[in-house]
Amino acid sequence: MKMYKRIIIILILLAGTTVALLYFVPGKDAILAGPQSIVYDATNDVYYISNGSSNSIVAMDAEGNYTGFVNKGLNQPRGLIMAGANLWVVEPQRISAIDLLKKTIAYSIDLPESKSLTDIAADENGMLYVTDTGGDCLWVVDPSTREKTRVSDPRLSKPTGIVYDHPRYQMLLVSGADYSPVFAYDIRAQTLDIHMDTLYGDLRGIAIDPETGAIYFSSVKQKMIVEITLARNRPEPFIRDIDSVGDMIFDANHNALQVPLIKQNTIKLIELGQDSSL
Repeated sequence: MKMYKRIIIILILLAGTTVALLYFVPGKDAILAGPQSIVYDATNDVYYISNGSSNSIVAMDAEGNYTGFVNKGLNQPRGLIMAGANLWVVEPQRISAIDLLKKTIAYSIDLPESKSLTDIAADENGMLYVTDTGGDCLWVVDPSTREKTRVSDPRLSKPTGIVYDHPRYQMLLVSGADYSPVFAYDIRAQTLDIHMDTLYGDLRGIAIDPETGAIYFSSVKQKMIVEITLARNRPEPFIRDIDSVGDMIFDANHNALQVPLIKQNTIKLIELGQDSSL
C-alpha cells in the first residue's frame, strides 16, 4: 500500500511539472510574469513582451493569445525594440539581438560601464539608444561596429522610458526622478535638452501617436498616464488610478496604447481618440 501511494505521489508531481513546463516551452501556451515592455513586429503580425520575473520573452497574437518565445539565456529582460528585422532586448548590462526564426539570442553587446539599463529605441539608420537608470545617462550604440557613446547631463537623473520622435529626429526620454521633465535628445546635433517640464514623478513608459503628435507617459508615483497634445501643449491627466505601469507603445492597429501592468501580469489596451478619467 505504501509503495502504491508513493507511485501516485510521483505521478502527480510529474504531471504538475509537465504542466508547468508547458508555460515556458516555445510554441506552447505561456503566461505573463512581471511584464516590462511590449513591441510590435509588423512583418510577423505579433507582439513581443519581456517577462522580467521569468527571464523570458512571450509572443502575443492579434487575439491576445500568448506563446513562449525566448526562454533561455535572458537575465531580467526589460525594454524591447524592433530595428529593421531585428528584435533587441535590454538586460541590466547588455543588449541582445534575438534570432526570430530560432527564438534564441543571436548575439549580445555588453555595456560593462553601465549600471542598470532599462529601455531602448532605434532610429531609421539602425542606431540604438539605451537608457541607463542607474548610471544617469543615455548610451548610443552602433550595432554594426559595437561602438558605444555615453551621453550625460546634470539634469538627467534616472532615465527610464525612451521613444523615437521621427519627424523631429529626436529621442524623447522620461526619468524616475521627482518632477521629471520630458527630455529630447537630438540625434543629428547629438545634444540633450528639456522638451517640456512636468509636475509628475517616477515616470516609466513613453509613447507617441504619430498621427496626432500626442505624447503619452506613465507616472508610477501619481498612478497615472499623462497626455501632451499639440493643441494644449501641456501635460494633462489621461488615465487615472493605473498601477505598476511598465513600458508602453502606441498601437496603430487599434489606435490605442498597449500598456504592460507589471504587478497585475497583464497587458492593458487603452483606446485613444477620446477623453478618459478611468
